[in-house]
Formats: sequence, C-alpha cells, structure tokens
Amino acid sequence: MLDHDHGDAPLVQADQERDDLVDLAMRQPGHRFVGDQELGLGRHGARQLELAHLDLRQVARQSLGLAGQADLAEVASALTILYGVETGIDLSRLTSLRRLGEDITRVYVARNKPITGDEVFNWGGLEIIVHELEVDPLLHWCIEPAVVGNEKRWIIDKTSGPWTMQTKLDELGIELDRDLVYDLLSAVKEEMDIHKRVLSDDELRELAERVREGAALATA
Repeated sequence: MLDHDHGDAPLVQADQERDDLVDLAMRQPGHRFVGDQELGLGRHGARQLELAHLDLRQVARQSLGLAGQADLAEVASALTILYGVETGIDLSRLTSLRRLGEDITRVYVARNKPITGDEVFNWGGLEIIVHELEVDPLLHWCIEPAVVGNEKRWIIDKTSGPWTMQTKLDELGIELDRDLVYDLLSAVKEEMDIHKRVLSDDELRELAERVREGAALATA
C-alpha cells in the first residue's frame, strides 16, 4: 500500500522508487498494489502498469485534484486501446461521466481535454480535413470518438471552402441553392470578422435564411 505521508505507509515520490515498485510487483504478481494520486504511476506508462499487474485504484475520474494525478479516461483508454487490457470499464461512458462530474462539482475541464473534452475531436473546418474524414475516419484521429462516448465536431472557419460549407448545410439539414453557397460562406466569414469568433449552428441557420431571403428579394 502506497499512501500520503499522513497514512500508514511511506510516501513514494521519486521516479527511481516508482521503478522499484514496478520491479517488485513483477516479482510478486500475487500481491496487489494500490497507487495513490501522488505516486504518479499514470504517467509512468500504461505498459508498466499492465506488466506489473498494478491495481491503480485511485486514478482520478477527471483530474480535478492535484497536478500529476492520473486521469481515469486516459489511463483506461490507453490500457484498453493500446494494450488490449481488460479493465472492466465501459469506455463509451467516459464522456458522460465527465459531464456528470461537471454537473455535480461545477468545475469544468478544458474543452480540448484529451479523450473526453467537447472540442478535442474538432480540427476546424479546413476543406481537406473535413473531406478526408469521408475517406478514412481515423486519418486525423487516433481513435473513433464514439469509442469513448464523444463525437467529431468541426466548424466553419477562415480556412473553410464551399464544399465544406455545403457539407455543413447537409449536416444541419439546411436546403440552399448551390449558387448561394458562396454567398453564404462570404457572409459567414464577414460575421466572424465582426464577432471575432466562429458562428454557432443556430447562427449558421439564421444566416442561411437571410441569404435565401435576400436572393428571393433580388429576383422578385
């Protein structure tokens, strides 16, 4: 048992001592070792954890505690996806677990947090990236986001072209004459310049309707 200095066992801090622990566990596979958040075993490497049969009981559910604390989503995903270790953890619920933790604690993780962040699978709206996903969904991501209960997100930004704009319209279920796609894209980029940010899906819907109405008035 490895614990804080206020516990019943000594605090292990140094990298060398962590290496000694792994060696010890490999020689004594019948023993179970419980790593505390201060131990840093999550950063020591998933492969060592697997080989040493370490029972890392106190990984953090979403790293809301001390710096260096191993995150459940990242450790479980690495063990399962990279090394085929059966952890007993349903990876598809990791993102919903993160959101539940936020609802309870009102402490919010970074939007680009690995594995479970809302924007971690958002690579922007560069024309080539969006359309390459149709060829190979893993071309730009190491995992399919659905595996961890997350989803791909992409936006219309300064790098987006008409094909990406059309794809976004299809995704949102917006019907717009093909000839107006360029007009909408120009209007979107003008709005981004004004607001200094990308537009939300609702704002895209509203702007598409304005472009459609403007075109109808022009031909009336």
